[in-house]
Amino acid sequence: MKSIIGLILLLSVTLFQAQSSYRIFYKVDSKQKNAKDSLVSDIYLYDTYPKEKLSMFYNNVYYNSDSIMASLSSISNVSGGVHLDFDNLGSTNWNKGVLLKNDKIYSVENFDGDSYKYPEINSVIKWDILKDKRKCGEYSCQKATTNYKGRIWNAWFTTDVPLTIFPYKFAGLPGLLYEIEDNTNSYHFTFIGLKKIKDEPFSPSIFSKAIPTTKNKYLKAYSDYKKDPSKKLKEGKLVTDSGEVMEIFGGFSKKFIEEKTNSIKKELSEYNNPIELE
Repeated sequence: MKSIIGLILLLSVTLFQAQSSYRIFYKVDSKQKNAKDSLVSDIYLYDTYPKEKLSMFYNNVYYNSDSIMASLSSISNVSGGVHLDFDNLGSTNWNKGVLLKNDKIYSVENFDGDSYKYPEINSVIKWDILKDKRKCGEYSCQKATTNYKGRIWNAWFTTDVPLTIFPYKFAGLPGLLYEIEDNTNSYHFTFIGLKKIKDEPFSPSIFSKAIPTTKNKYLKAYSDYKKDPSKKLKEGKLVTDSGEVMEIFGGFSKKFIEEKTNSIKKELSEYNNPIELE
């Protein structure tokens, strides 16, 4: 993780253009379990394409795994088979996605190898912009606070960068949101760098394959999955930590399915500290 952050910190853009496309990097520290020492970290990407009125916030693992799977698919088409190294696909500790299209915000949720996309209703955040100021790296930042989905958040944003950028769904501040943390220290987002990218959008599979739905229907699907997460196992399919679905020749034994199902249920029950409490 340190080496990744060190590399990203070297990325800088000296000339900002309003219609140029950028990739912004955030470090996300999350404590999704109330258990002690459960804090985990991820690198997230925020890709913004102004000409397309499109932005995407997603885990860096999806970028890497999509690239690897595309390469493996190409090799497989030539050789007729390929050995998959699961370690290279990585794993997500926190796997939320957010899509912004034509000024509308969509949540993208992923579980059991499937993605679901639903529009956010009443997504406008009411910020209190305070007089407090401080230095954030090389930028001058100002403090702002908000109460969003049951959590109180403290944010620092900068207008030194003429881009309206924010992690997750924290829209509405007049500049780049540099850092934001809730008052229980459960979730912490920190800007770590940016670079200019091609104007042709890269669409991770969690977005391109997302099933359009409503929030209520998604919650029902997720609730059903928590009760019985064995559906794909019974179909002879294994979902990797990066969300890829692999069909296993010959399927799984009844004992394996039962043990794996119980393990997944236990793990899901431990995630008792979601980012949104309302």
